[in-house]
Amino acid sequence: TPEPAGLPLALHERAFVTTYLDEQGAPWPNAPYGAAGAQTVAIAGTERTGLSAHPPANGRTIMDFPMALPNTPARFTTHVALRDDAKSNGVIFRVEANGVRLAEARVRPDEPADLAADLSPWAGSPVVLSLITDADGDADYDWAFWCEPVLTQVE
Repeated sequence: TPEPAGLPLALHERAFVTTYLDEQGAPWPNAPYGAAGAQTVAIAGTERTGLSAHPPANGRTIMDFPMALPNTPARFTTHVALRDDAKSNGVIFRVEANGVRLAEARVRPDEPADLAADLSPWAGSPVVLSLITDADGDADYDWAFWCEPVLTQVE
């Protein structure tokens, strides 16, 4: 049974499991340049806390957060961007719950996006929330960042 999630829950303060996949979706244990972790970085000139995720070339970095959601409906929100001075050709950010795609955005340098996902269907149940960063081709300077990823109670 996964650990219960109290709301609000800042995901960058919670343990997660990292997996790397190649372009066919096969596990890639020693993916070159793949990385994930909690950090504070500059986004649009402002220091932001969150989760940094660098995908491998033609691959994906997946951060899985297993948890038991409370009985009250929950919502996931984050701001996704590339770190300042990134020269990436773009990254795809995707949010999934138990393998169900809930939100997605393609982000380029200086073109951030907000992502939100309704987790109400999993209220009171175990869930694996997956934050996926896809290189969408080469991974040069794909300094992807999930700013303040948080689960909150739906009002």
